[in-house]
Amino acid sequence: MKQALANPAIRRILAAAAVSQIGDWAARLAVAFVVLDETGLASGVSVVAVLFFLPWLGPGQLLASFGDRMPRVRLLVGSELTRAALYAAIALAASTGAPVWILLTGVALVAVIDPVWEANRSALLVDVASDDEYAPAQKFVTSVNQASTLVGWALGGVLVAAVGTVGTLWFNAGSFVVSAMFVGGISVPKDSERPHRSGSLRAAVRFLRSDRVSLIAIVTTVGLTIPGMGIETQAPVFGREAGLADQWIGVLAAMVPAVTLLGVLLIPHRRPDAQLLSMSFGVSAVALVGAAVAFSFRSVAILAFVGYAAVGVPFAASTAANIVVGRRLPGSDRASVFVVVQTAVFAALSIGAIVGGPISDLAGSVFANISLAIVGAVICGVGGILTFSHGNLAPSERVVSNFTRNRKSPFHD
Repeated sequence: MKQALANPAIRRILAAAAVSQIGDWAARLAVAFVVLDETGLASGVSVVAVLFFLPWLGPGQLLASFGDRMPRVRLLVGSELTRAALYAAIALAASTGAPVWILLTGVALVAVIDPVWEANRSALLVDVASDDEYAPAQKFVTSVNQASTLVGWALGGVLVAAVGTVGTLWFNAGSFVVSAMFVGGISVPKDSERPHRSGSLRAAVRFLRSDRVSLIAIVTTVGLTIPGMGIETQAPVFGREAGLADQWIGVLAAMVPAVTLLGVLLIPHRRPDAQLLSMSFGVSAVALVGAAVAFSFRSVAILAFVGYAAVGVPFAASTAANIVVGRRLPGSDRASVFVVVQTAVFAALSIGAIVGGPISDLAGSVFANISLAIVGAVICGVGGILTFSHGNLAPSERVVSNFTRNRKSPFHD
């Protein structure tokens, strides 16, 4: 672990990721507040969340492929400065009382660049890390991502209360500039470029047909992502209806990544695959039932935080699924399958971001959160039972237990 942090390029990547994501998540909360205040609709908050995820399913992935055609550092610096300029424009528009659709257009343009940053930052980590450094560096990246989401949500609430939504948007624009400065100082060895393979649906289908345990892990993870994201994106609405101040709504939303981060650290990854999955999904089912109970007592503020904390448990379970699938994937198809699975996960994130808003508009955020938590509990319960019943099945293709250096997580990074 210390060896990875001794590499200055890895430290710069981690610092850039932290600064960029903290500002970005704070701004997402600010934009959600602007839309909620202007429209009064919970579905408007869902639209904001969808705009951030949708580019992963199309234009963003196409732009991300340009990382193999030009220097990654230059591309990353350019993407950060572009996002800074766009958020500066969004802040100016918000300060002049521009219509909501103009703000959302700016958010959509920023979101198209997100996959470019994420994909090429991951590739840059492969370029600058040695064989011994890569695995611990990837763990640091996962921890930084979750911690940044946590801090960003919490800081967003504080900033909105202190300097308003416009000030929070300017803060995010500045965070991208700082991130670009960190990335710009990275020196990449000329011979470090590695070939990348594009995703293949045929390879994914071939593998999943041969390995029921991995299929159950992926389907369950994609399924539980929908209600989990539906609850998470409705935090501003639920918090307002529960009478929480804006700064506490940021803390409420931060409970999900906080528990996810803790859960990832506690995953007993040395257990057999089926046992690890059935245990993770079983614990997630219990946690979501507890969340549904907590949400039903909206007038008790502390239970709102308990409910959102419980929602972080199934997101941690997705990391357990990632570990299992990675261990069982044949090396020749690993990159192809991960790209396809990643697309499925981001599709689930988009669907989850959509469903929470309309349910809240029709029946209230309490009913929305309770119903989504129950659906998630059922999905986790079924996944746990199926995994346990198929525990003795092994993939018909060769199982590779050691990870290749260009391994990417298809689930929450």
